[in-house]
Amino acid sequence: MNLAQWFDATSINGPDITSGERERRRREREAVLKRAETSISTLRNALSRGTMGIKLATRMEKATKGSSAEFKVVDQMPELQKQRTD
Repeated sequence: MNLAQWFDATSINGPDITSGERERRRREREAVLKRAETSISTLRNALSRGTMGIKLATRMEKATKGSSAEFKVVDQMPELQKQRTD
């Protein structure tokens, strides 16, 4: 999943999200941000710009591995898929 999809999957706002689910997502998101050594504001800035650095994307991929919302570098940067196959 790319960054926009990750934000949707980890969103803590919405009418259909229960308080238990909200808390689970908040804890999971905080753990991911800590492992990725970044902040939610940095990710929001990357989302609004439409681009993010490869180092941040790689850290996010490693930090979300095994979580309910796994971020993938090639989903965010499809141009890298061509480079890997060439």
